[in-house]
Amino acid sequence: MIRLLIVDDEDETREGLRDFIPWRDLGVDTVYVASDGREALSLAVDIKPDIVITDIRMYGMDGITFALELRNLMPTCKIIFISGYSDKENLKSAIQLKAVSFIEKPINIDEIKQAVCDAVNMHIEEERIKALKENSDMIMRQTSYLIKQEIALDLIDSHVNPESVLKKLSITNIDF
Repeated sequence: MIRLLIVDDEDETREGLRDFIPWRDLGVDTVYVASDGREALSLAVDIKPDIVITDIRMYGMDGITFALELRNLMPTCKIIFISGYSDKENLKSAIQLKAVSFIEKPINIDEIKQAVCDAVNMHIEEERIKALKENSDMIMRQTSYLIKQEIALDLIDSHVNPESVLKKLSITNIDF
């Protein structure tokens, strides 16, 4: 289930993005909105968004400050910046925050859709890799347990092969 948060202090932009983009077609299940960075940060702590679309210049907490705070709390959250200003400092900040995209206003809906698709695909791939790693770790733990059992059986065998036992010990990372 992919959660997306839209942050913009302009009602028209925020509500327009929420209401007129076919989010489910893009792989997004739930869309939340916030009117500034402070509200968004508070909401993000509760909903843990996978993707954030945020304006850069907003009253209260701006989008860059919000994204910095968000990145500390949720390092894997995908960030898409939107802005009516494409100054060099904003672009540099977006790069440093590893933003998926930087979209200039007026917003091109196709550009937003593409950025969201990219973010969804990145999220799905990261989740797939995380699941593979967890599965691999589980298999390694189970294998290690079985090898330890073999070592115990080898040690009580009268015809033990010391090299075989040493090899098994090295596989399980047991100090000897």
